[in-house]
Formats: sequence, C-alpha cells, structure tokens
Amino acid sequence: MFEVMRTRLSWFLMWTLFLGAAPLGVAAAGEPGLMAKAAKKKKKRRKKKGPQVKPLPSYLMKGYKNSNRVRVRPLSFEKVRLIPDGYSVGGPVVGRPTEAPPGLAVVKQGDMPRVIIEDGPVRALLYIPSDNLQSVIVKPTVGWPEAKPAPRGYSGPGLYLQPGAPVRVVSKQGDLVRVRLKDHHVDLFSWIPKARVGRMYVPAQAQRFSGNAWIKPGTAVSPNEGGGMLGRFRGDEKGAVGNIPVRKLGTEKSGKQLVEYGTRNYSMRGWVDKSAFVPKGKVIKRRAKAKGTGPDEANPNRVRLHKGTRLFDSEGGDVIGLVKQDNTFFADQRILPGGWIRIRHYSSWGLLSMWAQVDEAAYGAGTFGEMIRAKNLFWLADESGTTRCQRWKIKQDNKGSFDGGMDWAASRNGTKISAGYRYQYAMGMVVLQGPGTSSRALSRRGAPSDFYALSILSCGSRCLQVGTLRWYFDAKSCGRARARGVKGSALRPVLNSGNMDPDSVADEIVKSSSSNEWGDDVGTGDLGE
Repeated sequence: MFEVMRTRLSWFLMWTLFLGAAPLGVAAAGEPGLMAKAAKKKKKRRKKKGPQVKPLPSYLMKGYKNSNRVRVRPLSFEKVRLIPDGYSVGGPVVGRPTEAPPGLAVVKQGDMPRVIIEDGPVRALLYIPSDNLQSVIVKPTVGWPEAKPAPRGYSGPGLYLQPGAPVRVVSKQGDLVRVRLKDHHVDLFSWIPKARVGRMYVPAQAQRFSGNAWIKPGTAVSPNEGGGMLGRFRGDEKGAVGNIPVRKLGTEKSGKQLVEYGTRNYSMRGWVDKSAFVPKGKVIKRRAKAKGTGPDEANPNRVRLHKGTRLFDSEGGDVIGLVKQDNTFFADQRILPGGWIRIRHYSSWGLLSMWAQVDEAAYGAGTFGEMIRAKNLFWLADESGTTRCQRWKIKQDNKGSFDGGMDWAASRNGTKISAGYRYQYAMGMVVLQGPGTSSRALSRRGAPSDFYALSILSCGSRCLQVGTLRWYFDAKSCGRARARGVKGSALRPVLNSGNMDPDSVADEIVKSSSSNEWGDDVGTGDLGE
C-alpha cells in the first residue's frame, strides 16, 4: 500500500514540475528558448534589385541655372570631344553655323572645361581643350590707340570692351598688351592691361545697339579726324558681307564723321570719311553662307527616341546627354545585350556618337518588338500569285534578346511546306537571314542563305511595312487588308552569300539608285542579284 502511494506521489511531482517549466521556445530566467535560437539563425531573403539607373546630372535637367555663371568661347568646332580622351567630333554639317556659338556655360572647370550645348533635339555635355579656347576680355576695359592706359573717364575713339569680347594678343609691352578684335564686320587694334585678358569669364549685361546710318565694307577707321589707324570695317571679295550699320556721333569735321558701332559685348568709336556712307535705298544686306559636310549614311537604321531619353558615353557608362523632344536618329544596325544601341546625331559641332538604352522602347506598342513578345506575326504573302495571310511563329534566342528565329508551316494540296528566317532586330530595321526550311536549320554553320536589310515603317493601324513586305499584328487586320485587295509580297534577295555575318551586311550591300524600294537613302552601284 505504502509502495503504491509512493509511486503515485512520484508521478504527481513529476507532472507538476513538467507543467511549471517554461514552454518550448519561450525564454525562462532570461535565457532564449530553443525555437527562439533557431529563429535567430534564419536569414531574411534579400530582394533582387533591378539594374541601377545612373542619376541625371543636374545640369542636364530642364530649367538648370548655372550658379557660377562662368562661360567660355570656343575658337572653332574642332578638337571638341564627348569624353576627355576620346576622338574629336569633327566639325559642323551642311546647313549648320560656320562658327562655334559664344558664351557656353561651364559646368566643370579645368584644363579641359566641360560645357553644356543645346543642339536641335539634344542637350549634351562636351569637353573643350584649353588650346581651343578663345582669349576673351574678363573685366570691362577701354582699348586705347596708344601703348598706355586710357585716361579715367575717357569716352573718345577706341574700343569699349565687356567680358566675353573675343580678342587675340598680338604683342606685349610691360603690363599692356596689344589686342586684335576681328569678327564678321570689323578688324580693330588697341592697347589694354594684360590682366584684362583670360579664357573664362562671367558675362555682363548684354549691350544694345541701333544704328542710324550705313557704312561700306572696307572703310578705314581712325582714332582722330587727322588720320592714324584704329582698324577697318571688313570687306569681302565675294560679297558675303553687306553694308554695316553705325550711329553718327556729332557733326562732320573736315570731311570726317565720328561714328559708333556696337555688338552685345563691345562697342567701337572712330572717325571715318564722309564718302563711306551709303545713301538710303542702296543699302545691301548679306550674310555668310553656312558650310560643312553632310551625313553620308548607307542603308541607315533610323531609331526614334522619345523626349527624356538619356544618352550615355558608352554601354552602361555615364550620362552625357538628353533628348529634349521626340526625334529620329541614325543608329547602328544591331542592339547589343542589355538593350544598348549607338545613335548618331549630326550636330553643329560634328558627329556626336552616343549610346541609348532601348530595351523598353524597342518593345513598345506598334513595333516589331510587340510582335516578338506576342510570339507571332501575320505576313500578307504572295504564294505563286495567290495572296494569303501566313501566320509566322517568332522565338527569341534568349529572353530579352533582339535575335531569334521566325517559322511558318502549312499544308498545300496535301503537301506539307515550311520556311524559316533568322532575324536581327534593331528598332528602325530588321536584318533577315534565309529562307531555310526552318530558322533552326539556318543556325547551322555553313548553311546557305540570303540576307535582307529591311527598314521598318508604319503602314496604318496594326500594320508594319518591312521593306516591301506587310506584316500585321493580328489575323483580323491581315484579313481585312486582303479583302481590300492589298497584294501580297515576297522577299527578293539583296545579297547572296553562304557565309556572312549579319553585322556586316550594311557594308556589303550595294545599291542601284538614290532611293531603293524601301525608301532608304542610298548610293550608287548594282543590286548584285
């Protein structure tokens, strides 16, 4: 009996101790439980971040104001670069100004200042080597005909120079330099303190000038009515410079008239002969013609970029430009992995070769990229004189790639037929390789095939004009076009080769007229059929 009671008591005590213990995973006496320790060891999964978008430099943003206000004047379009150790962009194109614009805002100073340019649809950053910077006036000063400082308060004949006025030092004497100011209308000399000449300046308020008389080009300007030489109004043998506006100051003296001529950043006062004036009604106004070299693009790829598209110095590099408005640019014939394509803008400065990321734009609505994502297209084709809507299946080589294959198969009179092409998509054009029995067969090394470089244009709602072909986004659109009597078309070989890299097709295609059947700008030669 006693043993039974002792056994029951032992079980009771054990049960009580069990219930009084800390629950599993709950801290007892300040110590973590087993589950708590296990929970601490669990690591949170990090969310995968997408591609990092480099921030847009503030000076490329709309409404940017240059706080330091420092500016420079390039000597010419030559030597200007997109990257410090890169190539020169080469000079202007046809129809552009012949001289570099004055007063470019400096965003980064140094031996090679970086400036902002505005050129048509593009805002970009350029580097200008110091040896291509114009010497300019950095502080207001008066140019004196003699090698000595102008008297304080002087207002007679001479040069009145404001910051930014372009000059060239021709000689030195102590703290003075003799400078030459030459532009479209004048060629003048004067002495000024050498401390007033530099390469960078902060602009003053622009001067305004209006004339009341006209001077013949080539007229000499004197520092006094007795003679001497301050300079002359420029003439041009080809007549590019017309009569020049001046303002008469005071009255004639001994057949001489004191006149003033001015621009935004300088003015000149001097004596001219009274015979130099042009009577009203005989005034000739002319402007210098623009010069340059135009773009020479064979079988170009045209890519449309939208407002706000960023432009880079290399694939994944730094942002160096911005598209200010929707515009079509010349571009390479291939989009590289990551959606990078090199575009070309023929600017006032020359050829600006920049990179754009088009992985989203290339697949936008109404593009061949939309067909790629839909994995099919409907080709309004000519089959031995019969127009049919052929459904072609599209398959990318890899997800997000711009290369792949397109295949079609059907049965005609109990016979199975098929065809395939390899494609290389570049937004404004597509290069096709084929045809073959399938696109896969064309991937084999040495497979014979033709190449077609076809420009892509819109031909209405849900339709693309690809070379001479019509591709539709859906069967209904293709069927409606067929019902309206739109004729089908088939590819004609442009180049026949059994072993050619599609990247080089543009270099190999030779054209026969100034406009081929796809509407591209072309050169001369034979089709090579």
